[in-house]
Amino acid sequence: MVRNIFFIILLLFVTINLFGQNNFHSIYVKGKITIDNSSLSDVKINILVNKINEKTITNDNNGEYNFTLEPAKDYIIEYTKQDFITKLVSISTKEVTKDEIKYGMFPLPIDIELFENFEGLNTEALKQPVAKWSFSDYEGDFVNDIPYSLLMKEKADNIKSQMVKLK
Repeated sequence: MVRNIFFIILLLFVTINLFGQNNFHSIYVKGKITIDNSSLSDVKINILVNKINEKTITNDNNGEYNFTLEPAKDYIIEYTKQDFITKLVSISTKEVTKDEIKYGMFPLPIDIELFENFEGLNTEALKQPVAKWSFSDYEGDFVNDIPYSLLMKEKADNIKSQMVKLK
């Protein structure tokens, strides 16, 4: 009887470790995509490395999405939907160590607001990533390049102002 209980506990432990690896020992990105503070669904999210698409996912009906990344790569995440302006985010996992992966990492939350594309709207500024994230060994987490993100937010706000005028 004691022997059977021991094997059941051992089996549960091994199962939890095997299936838990994917969620707790990965570089996990999650977020929500909105338009005017409302969820936006069916947005294609392309995960690119060296301009090559590694995988594509689609967010759910609540606008939420999640995916995992590998260490030692520079990614461009492309959020795209027909009739909307595509936005890009840069994520560098080059500094993520094996220990970070081994002991688990907090998810990287990235919420994105898309807006409609109109004819005559100058979207040239958004051909660059709107945010740049990189892993900081010092912080033990991903950090956002704040000055860059503020500059890009200003450019995105200018495009939104143009959009309001075109409506």
